[in-house]
Amino acid sequence: MKTRIPKNNSANLNEIIKETTVIVRDSAYLERSRKRPQYFTRKRKLPFNELMLLILNQARCSTQCALERFFDTIGRPEVFMRQQSFSDARHKIKWEAFREIYTRCVNIIYNDKHNWNTWHGYTVMAVDGSKTQLPSDPLLLSIFGGTGAGATAPTAQASYLFDVFNDMIVDARIAPLSTDERTLAKQHLEKLSELPSIKKKLLIFDRGYPSAELIRAVLASGCDFLFRVRSKYNVNMDALPNGVHNFPLADESGEIIETKVIKLQLDSGETETLVTSIRDKRMGMEAFKAMTFQLVI
Repeated sequence: MKTRIPKNNSANLNEIIKETTVIVRDSAYLERSRKRPQYFTRKRKLPFNELMLLILNQARCSTQCALERFFDTIGRPEVFMRQQSFSDARHKIKWEAFREIYTRCVNIIYNDKHNWNTWHGYTVMAVDGSKTQLPSDPLLLSIFGGTGAGATAPTAQASYLFDVFNDMIVDARIAPLSTDERTLAKQHLEKLSELPSIKKKLLIFDRGYPSAELIRAVLASGCDFLFRVRSKYNVNMDALPNGVHNFPLADESGEIIETKVIKLQLDSGETETLVTSIRDKRMGMEAFKAMTFQLVI
């Protein structure tokens, strides 16, 4: 996927570092983040705030190497901590602690005082799902389900909301395998409602997502949509020639949703069919063609 470097990247990064440091030092955050009240009450080699900073900044190396580098960086090279001790301490932290920090960081990026990359004024976000393998654990298998021989490999259904022109995951969800990707997609809409500074939002969906129910949910959330659709999704769409067409799309109840259909030929010779709620005449074939060739959804 081709992306651009976000505007004000250094300023954003400095704010994120500052905000994260303030959060992890907050006693109220500690109370919300530890699994039991007695955790992180005694003086340790790695107190809670330093533990969080280490986890958030862990380098791509072994845990033991990361520990040694961290203590050296904070001016305590004489301290030695075993990997198992670090793992035990990490296990005492709720997963919600990391979600809280990430949410605050996302909110910093989409603050009214910042600019970010857009496409014709739209903040463009792609929704995509994937199967995610989990550690081999009976409890995880019972919660999420499994794949592979005998369905014994714990696996979850994940979904991501990705800002394609600013190279950033805005929201991520994980759920049991039985959860439909469209259900998770609708949950991403809840996250977008928490970002009022984004005035114009365009959500891009791949070919497995189109449905009248999801289309209504996207429009109700105040967002526009762009779906890639398979052949035979709608026979009347299939019959259209290449070009841009206003298209009245009927849902299961017969209600009409006014859309625009863009049919274009890719370099591979394949015909790409897009359906969108954006009907601005200033955004025709060339605008959508440029975005389609630039992005791999």
